[in-house]
Amino acid sequence: MKTAAGTWLRAAWILPLLITACAGTQSLPTPPRVLQPTRYSASFNCTMPVIPLQEVICENEALAGLDREMAQSFRGKLRELDFFGRSELLANQRRWLLSRASQCLSANQRDLAARTAPANCLLSLYRTRITELQRWPVPQPRSLAGKQHPLAAYVEFRLVDDREPALCAELGRKFNVAISDIGQVDPSRIAGLSELAGSHGPRSSADKTGNLAASLYEAGPYASYQLRAKGLSRNGQNLIDENALPVWVAQLPNAGGSFSASSSQTLDYAALDVFMFGEREFVLVVETWGYYAAAARGESPHAGVYELTPSLQPRCLFRTYLTPPMARVFERLPLYTELRNVLNTMSGEAPEALAPDERQDEVLLDKESLWTFYNMPLLMLDVVDRYQREGALRRRHDAAMEAIFTWSERNLPCKLLYRRLIPLIQPAHVELIRAYQNSQGLKPDEAVAAADLLIIETLDKAADNLQEAAPSTLGKNPKARPRYAPAPVPGDLEQGRRYTGLHSAVLNRALPEVIADFVKYEIGMTGSSKGSGPAGDTALMAAVRDPETLRQLLVAGLDANASNDWRKTALMTAAQTNQQGSAQILLDAGADPQRATIAWHAEGAGGIDNGEGAVAGRTALMYAAAGAAEPLIRLLVERGAAVSQSDATGRRACDYMADNQRLTDLQRSSLQAILCAKN
Repeated sequence: MKTAAGTWLRAAWILPLLITACAGTQSLPTPPRVLQPTRYSASFNCTMPVIPLQEVICENEALAGLDREMAQSFRGKLRELDFFGRSELLANQRRWLLSRASQCLSANQRDLAARTAPANCLLSLYRTRITELQRWPVPQPRSLAGKQHPLAAYVEFRLVDDREPALCAELGRKFNVAISDIGQVDPSRIAGLSELAGSHGPRSSADKTGNLAASLYEAGPYASYQLRAKGLSRNGQNLIDENALPVWVAQLPNAGGSFSASSSQTLDYAALDVFMFGEREFVLVVETWGYYAAAARGESPHAGVYELTPSLQPRCLFRTYLTPPMARVFERLPLYTELRNVLNTMSGEAPEALAPDERQDEVLLDKESLWTFYNMPLLMLDVVDRYQREGALRRRHDAAMEAIFTWSERNLPCKLLYRRLIPLIQPAHVELIRAYQNSQGLKPDEAVAAADLLIIETLDKAADNLQEAAPSTLGKNPKARPRYAPAPVPGDLEQGRRYTGLHSAVLNRALPEVIADFVKYEIGMTGSSKGSGPAGDTALMAAVRDPETLRQLLVAGLDANASNDWRKTALMTAAQTNQQGSAQILLDAGADPQRATIAWHAEGAGGIDNGEGAVAGRTALMYAAAGAAEPLIRLLVERGAAVSQSDATGRRACDYMADNQRLTDLQRSSLQAILCAKN
């Protein structure tokens, strides 16, 4: 039991300790306050800038405002353009985004004081870009009189719930005529209807039976930055939200409740329009189509007509998409899939100069684009014809083919992948033609044209990472004068070209006398850089597939230990490509097996070179362990390659050997005793 005396004793005992502690505590100086830079609102999240350029933007109020304005101008222009016009603008915008850092950021990017000049540079760059976007041409479609719009091949309004049969039949007929004539259901362009407000109207609100306001907004990359509709209100009271139409659909027989939530991943509608028909006021609500909508899951989107009486009354429900999705058909084509895999290896990851939000936008827009190619090819063909996009498409394709060939001249690994890539294109093209004919019933000429467009899109997108980041000029629409076919065959890209130097001659296996001429010229004219390729790769590295050419170059005086921009040597290339004879020649000529690579990265270099440069410390033995045969691995060990050496991630040759497909289990076990032994 506690007593007052006990409490007093405890207090008497604690108090001196507290006094002593306070008396003995020395006040410490207050640390200086570190002022964090003010963050302004840009087109991206400024609370988490992830690349130096974004930090510069977020710390400058004027620049952040221009970034928002530029993004709004860009997305607004996307909405004005046709499909291939958007594709051209997206490619142009990507190159502009990549060019910002190279034009405006110095190496001292992290120093706040050093960011004044970059900010001024970016201010000028952004102002110029906004003007360019505002002036970007928007071609008007030409009239194709008497031709049914191709959307009618995929979309039809079919009644599934007609609560006023005569009304619903007439509206359904008008909607389908509009699809056939103009390719969209726009009440302002349908005879007998008059648009009051909404997605296609002159405004988002109208005063008829009270103040009606359609909620329209930019839905982001999941909707290709389209303006979508969230709902409708009257006098501030909600009439329609994103679940109104799905709830109606869920009431259908056999719906199973699967449509009781919005069919769109962005929880919205493709369009919402308030219109007059006769003396009555209606609302048309249309669900979305595309990769991020019900159609991509094999379900049918719907459209509903409501009458605006004192209360909202459902009148007509239509099923609007009848063709099942074909994406899986194309994703399972073996040759086309192999082509895309090789292109992905060539292209590599998105450039580091693109921020994560910019990369995400790119991925989402690409998925939507491919879905349209797979499922609505006639729509793509019509856009090319109606907007006369053939010239712009073929000009971009020629540039992409040039970029792919130029990339192949970088070094031997790139050239070897190029030799795999080109023979795949034509067979994949034929496979696509058959798929379009068999899965969609296209006529032969339609199937060929659709396959042309898809193969062009596939190749051109992959080549985006190979082209240097530089401001590109505004897209024009010249007449088509293509240099390359949509699906080039082996030899097409080489036609009319000449060797650019010794490295190019060796890489393309020129005749010995041609190589000898280049050796004489480059040894006399280029000094230490003789025989170098685009990334510093030496002619010796290009020659490892041909031992005689390798000897010819060594006799001419080329250094066996010369390396490229990330310190890779000819011995490493020989090990990488399983060239035991060349490795022996190089070792006899003094090649050092202990040499190691350094970290390296370059925009436009593609996936192979940037992949190799991503990890420093790789040796010839590691390259051999990853993919060479047993004799070459043993040769390197016998000639002094250090088995205990590790790369920047801590991996040794032993670890690289785990993925080597050339080794049998017995060989792997035997080599483990050598490569995996602990020191």
